[in-house]
Amino acid sequence: MKKVKLKIAKILFIAIALIITIQIPQFAVTDNDKIIIQKSERSFIIYYKNICNSEFNFAFSSNKNADESELVFITSVKDEIQKEKLNTAYINEEIYDTYFKDNEDKAYIWIKDADMKYVVKAEEIDLSEEYVMTDEKIDFVKNTSKRITGEEVVNPNETYKKIWTDENNIEHTIILSQYLVHTNEDTNYYYQLEKIPKGDLSSQASTLYNIAEKLKNGIDSKFEQFITQKDFYNLYQELQPGKNDSNWIKLEANGKILEPEDTITGDKYIIWLKAEKGNDVKQDAAFLLCYQEDTEKVVKEVLEEIVKLPRTYESTASIIAFCVIMFLIIVVLVLRHKTNKDKRQNKH
Repeated sequence: MKKVKLKIAKILFIAIALIITIQIPQFAVTDNDKIIIQKSERSFIIYYKNICNSEFNFAFSSNKNADESELVFITSVKDEIQKEKLNTAYINEEIYDTYFKDNEDKAYIWIKDADMKYVVKAEEIDLSEEYVMTDEKIDFVKNTSKRITGEEVVNPNETYKKIWTDENNIEHTIILSQYLVHTNEDTNYYYQLEKIPKGDLSSQASTLYNIAEKLKNGIDSKFEQFITQKDFYNLYQELQPGKNDSNWIKLEANGKILEPEDTITGDKYIIWLKAEKGNDVKQDAAFLLCYQEDTEKVVKEVLEEIVKLPRTYESTASIIAFCVIMFLIIVVLVLRHKTNKDKRQNKH
């Protein structure tokens, strides 16, 4: 009987443990679940992906193991700047000086939802530059490909063509993509090409290109837009060549940057750009999806000449043979006439 009771107790204990485990909220938050926007030196806004659409309450402490009963909770505010009016936690100067200033710009946040249930517990908030987006960084992302203006040339009549004829008298016309930088006379321009082969989905360059396309096409969710801008900015800063990099190529006055001839349709390029005007140096990037068209055409003039040439020789030979035959016939007739005349004279 005792054994049965012991087994029942164990089963009940396991069941209770499972129920408690299921009901415990998940407090782990990844970098892609929140975004911190700095508004001024000691003012920040914090967006949470799964919380921003509803009102919530939050509290800070410089101590990760703070007594939760002593936390001072504040109601979230709506970011009126954004059309979506997302609910945000915020850090003003008072909060910053109280919890962050003397703690290496780090503190911890607790968040309760509208039902006063914890959804975040003691999560570290790091206000270091690498973890925070500023208005300047956002503007940098928005102005990429606009700091040094240019455009992709898509009109085949205005782009680069290479024409050549092969051994079979087939004329090839290859049309290559190109990027045209709008140059100024008082500025020196330089560029570097970073190739992303067709099918490359994993390299950092490919990731940056795809993020740029995502931003260009527009993102409906404001939170996703912030996260994407952050990812783009950080990766851009990691990949862009230095101002004094030895691989910069000086751009010709016409401003044209051609895709390499070994490019195939579907290859992508990041075009790193640099403009120097006196001591002022600007850098930028453009993104080019390559298109290469190879058309073939039979060179008719050459083929006609090849066909006519044997016919010309045959006609000439026929004429010569005809003339020779006629000459021989005339000679024979003359000789025959002379022979007949001599015979008549001999009879008399």
